[in-house]
Amino acid sequence: MYWIRKEREREMAKKKQPELSFIDGYTKGLKDKEYTNSLSSLTGSIINGGWEGTGAYGRGVQASQADTLFKNNRNYFISNFRYLLSESYVEHGIIQTLVDLPVDDAFRTEIEFKTNELTKEEKAQIKEYMEEHDFIEKFKNAIKWARLFGGGALILMTGDDMSQPLDIKKLKDKPIEFVDVDLWELYYGENRDPKDVHNYNAGNFEKLLYRPEIYNYYEIKIHKSRVFRMEGRRAPSFVRPRLRGWGFSVLETIIRGFNQYLKGVNATFEMLDEVKVDVYSINNFAMSLMSPQGEKAVRKRIMLANQLKSFLNALVLDKNDSYESKGHSSSFSGLAEVMKEIRYQIASDLRMPLSKIFGIASSGFSSGEDDIKNYNTMIETEIRSKVRNNLAKLYKIMASIVLGKEIHEVEISFGSLDYETPKDLSIRKNSEFQRMMICYSHGLINAKEVKEMINKQDILPTSIEVNDKIFETQPLQLQIEEGKPDEETQIGIKDLKTRTFTSESEKAKRREQLLKELKELDNV
Repeated sequence: MYWIRKEREREMAKKKQPELSFIDGYTKGLKDKEYTNSLSSLTGSIINGGWEGTGAYGRGVQASQADTLFKNNRNYFISNFRYLLSESYVEHGIIQTLVDLPVDDAFRTEIEFKTNELTKEEKAQIKEYMEEHDFIEKFKNAIKWARLFGGGALILMTGDDMSQPLDIKKLKDKPIEFVDVDLWELYYGENRDPKDVHNYNAGNFEKLLYRPEIYNYYEIKIHKSRVFRMEGRRAPSFVRPRLRGWGFSVLETIIRGFNQYLKGVNATFEMLDEVKVDVYSINNFAMSLMSPQGEKAVRKRIMLANQLKSFLNALVLDKNDSYESKGHSSSFSGLAEVMKEIRYQIASDLRMPLSKIFGIASSGFSSGEDDIKNYNTMIETEIRSKVRNNLAKLYKIMASIVLGKEIHEVEISFGSLDYETPKDLSIRKNSEFQRMMICYSHGLINAKEVKEMINKQDILPTSIEVNDKIFETQPLQLQIEEGKPDEETQIGIKDLKTRTFTSESEKAKRREQLLKELKELDNV
């Protein structure tokens, strides 16, 4: 009886429920199905990773999730694509500029090799040898390959057994050649004994892994002492093995901006073909297309119209026909601003000013000096600071080649990168000349040294010939202060040869008078 009563109650409850309309029933059916559209991923990330739960990478709003960063990573390096980098360097002027220009600017000023172990004449001989063998240019090329491919080197070819360690004591008068190569021309040959890897100490483990004893250069075995490596930007340890111990290319960081730049240029190129559209209004055009003869006649009329318009600069139409030319100048609106922002992105990725990459001068209230200072700082940190060690080693080797002399300490000094206006240059030279004259007048340097300094620093437009016989006398002010004026000194002062100083007061009086006359002479 109990079960019968329960069954009746369920039937009565069903009868009391209102009947569902067609819309209600359809809506209820949707709850059992899943529909997706373009906003499904967004809503799903908000529900699962935002306010209603915890997503794959933790709780938070969509803006704080790492999904976007994951999707915008390539997860491969273009540094490993030799063909792509080589072709891009040759075909795209911007890539060639961003690779070459910082290196050329870094070596724009003269390099000074400072050492106390060589005389001026010996330094001049080494400098002449470097110029004859085009050393600086080849050294620059090796740096450029390091920036483009992630690694480069300068090989010292000596003509003997290249697989043996370099002995700089035996290089005197040997035929030497410097060869700049990129990392793809150097294959790792023989490595150290595997037992050495287990006997490493702090600081040399990476060298054991990525610095072979022998390199293969087009089937020529070359000992590591003859190869002066130059690496690109250093990669994190997690991805470093994928670069085989070298650095990565400077192009890795600009792919996104450069792709946008190429797309903007290509879009502009395509839009130029569509900037002018001719519109012909032909009487009974639709009816004419209904027959083959009519279509043929329309084609002929348009062809003739285009020929007349192109060659005769005149157009003849039927009274009921019309012609209109519409220019799509609106298609270019905003394009210049977009390209400007893309250029900014490329410049920021490279830490180079627009004037260096694109030749665009500074606008507005900016003079561009701050941009150039930042660019010069980049050159100092990324290029000059990294090549000093190799330059010092190679200079020591060239000292052995040219002089047969072994030197131990060399300091590399680069000139300033700051650009001087003609006015600034004149002020600087005047200041340097005044300092020379002050040192000379106080006897700190002689006249010969003054002339040498004037010639070295290009104070005057022409060089001065240094003659020791002309500078046997002391500076006049020093003679006056000592009370012993040189009898052979001729400065236009009357009776200088016969002057004598007996008392201290007279000496002081005469000294003051002579200094006054000397000052007047300087003013003249």
